[in-house]
Amino acid sequence: GALFSYQFQGNEMLSQAPLPQFWRAPVDNDFGCGMHRRTRHLRNTNEKTELHKFHIESVPGKKIIVERTTYLPSIECVFDWTYTITTDGSVKMDCFFFVPPGNTLVKELPRVGLYLKIPKIYDQVEWLGAGPHENYVDRKEAAHIGLYKSTVQEQYYPYISPQENGNKEEIRYVNLYDSKGNGLRINSDSLFSFSALPYSPEALTQERRGSKHTIDLKEEEHTSLCLNYKQMGVGGVNSWGEFPLNHYRIMPQSFAFSFTFVGIK
Repeated sequence: GALFSYQFQGNEMLSQAPLPQFWRAPVDNDFGCGMHRRTRHLRNTNEKTELHKFHIESVPGKKIIVERTTYLPSIECVFDWTYTITTDGSVKMDCFFFVPPGNTLVKELPRVGLYLKIPKIYDQVEWLGAGPHENYVDRKEAAHIGLYKSTVQEQYYPYISPQENGNKEEIRYVNLYDSKGNGLRINSDSLFSFSALPYSPEALTQERRGSKHTIDLKEEEHTSLCLNYKQMGVGGVNSWGEFPLNHYRIMPQSFAFSFTFVGIK
């Protein structure tokens, strides 16, 4: 019932179906304030899921609507998807993440969004949003809104200690495409953030600060694309206990967001 394939003019755009994502590779400040311990239940939410609902509706000549509800037992939450596939080839994913009242497993959310893998041939990145360097909700004043181009390889900043990396805020759309200009455009009903890296969030995750170095990383076979409805701030009041400021944190509630995929040439 998941979106395992999206082809445009015979070219496959997905290496892996989009998955809910709530974890991020801890930054140094996250280790300092214990975020990696408070949110540990969010790291592997997709390893075991339960399909609670699946429904397909067709509107001939116009669109197909697929509805599915998945239960995430590791955090006792529900994630609803509605895929709307229209005749122009676009796929809109409306997502709803429900944290039940009284849930004690979700204490805070590093991010709310989707994670997917893209074939490595689409190694060029163009985005309309904040840039050109990485930026976060509490670190973006020097990042100006514009149209930027880069490569997936250039998106990674080689911190000695691997961590969350390469985010771009206030995104209107992002394109990933190959040397011929074929690829995928992602946009949303609201501003979002993204990162497109040759390493997955799991590869950038350390068990403890200083346990891994960038030199230890091995480039992966696919591009890791993180599409964030929200990502918490990286903090910086200090690195030994202070949280990010409260208005840059994501506390448990329910979230509704959407992303639309469109093939480009």
